[in-house]
Amino acid sequence: FINGYAFRGGAIFTENLKIYDCNFINNSAIMYGGAIDGADHLTIEVYNSYFRNNSATNETLSYGGAICSKSARIYNSTFEFNSAINGGAINGQFDVTIFNSTFVNNTAKQTGGAVASLISLNVDNSTFINNTAYLYYDGLKIEYILNEDYTVDKYETDIMHYTKNKKELGLITCV
Repeated sequence: FINGYAFRGGAIFTENLKIYDCNFINNSAIMYGGAIDGADHLTIEVYNSYFRNNSATNETLSYGGAICSKSARIYNSTFEFNSAINGGAINGQFDVTIFNSTFVNNTAKQTGGAVASLISLNVDNSTFINNTAYLYYDGLKIEYILNEDYTVDKYETDIMHYTKNKKELGLITCV
């Protein structure tokens, strides 16, 4: 997905979705998700994918330079040079889970240079290098904490988990 442009989701605007082995390069959206916007629905899952130079471009309020979704699950993926007002690479409205992923040189003009999440953030075995937020939280930002047992140790978090009704996820595989 290269050089896409839209108001929401420069490359993809959808509900629940699974993405495998895709590249998202130079996509932009005016408001939500420079590459992918989850359309205010449940979950976007991304596996083994690469996001570079995607942006949400509105100068006063934009979310998720690469991905904006209610919930996001990211596995073995790389995010470089993505930008937005909030969540340079990812903005999650409920929860974001990240495994074995890398975030380099992502930028937010306000909060969450790499990732902004309103409710919960879980990160495991991931790398954050040179991400910048001009107001708060260069690497990771969590807005609201739902329990008293919240701890952060090298960006690894253990936050209350909850179960939602499951809905069939769409599937995109790039080869």
